[in-house]
Amino acid sequence: MQAELPPTKAIQRLADVMSARRYEATAFEMDCWVAIIERVPERQFLAFLSHHYQTSPYAPQPSDATKFLDVAASPDAAFLILQQAVRTVGPYVVPNITEPVLVEAIHLFGGWASVNELMPAPSESFQMRSFRERFDACFNAAIAHVRINAAPLSGPLHALHHATPSPTLAIERASRES
Repeated sequence: MQAELPPTKAIQRLADVMSARRYEATAFEMDCWVAIIERVPERQFLAFLSHHYQTSPYAPQPSDATKFLDVAASPDAAFLILQQAVRTVGPYVVPNITEPVLVEAIHLFGGWASVNELMPAPSESFQMRSFRERFDACFNAAIAHVRINAAPLSGPLHALHHATPSPTLAIERASRES
């Protein structure tokens, strides 16, 4: 059974790229495409299509999109999700983030409350750069923790705002005290 196609710009652009590459997707592939498009922001999906069209002579496959758009391996995509969650949810409500690597990165950062407390306004470029570097370090450690070591998660995100401070917070506090 073929999924209903949402009439979005992403579907239209996907059809344009497939047509330009003279490829007709199967019903199963279209189901996969719809699932991918529903999972990621439209702007991000359009960036994938543009990148793929410029770098490959072949029609994109769903596996290409999942590799390019993989939140678990992309700190940029994870940071966008984190920023959106901070803007829309705030510190008093825990967002519904299910990506295990991002959840672990938030835990390593010190929990949801720490992320909200320490994230600067986007206009504060120096502080944002420092925050981003720290997030990237936590995210890379989370990748190693979740994917490479296959360690169990520290806990669900809703419990992380009560979590103990992360090692990076302890190091920062120790350096301030000395």
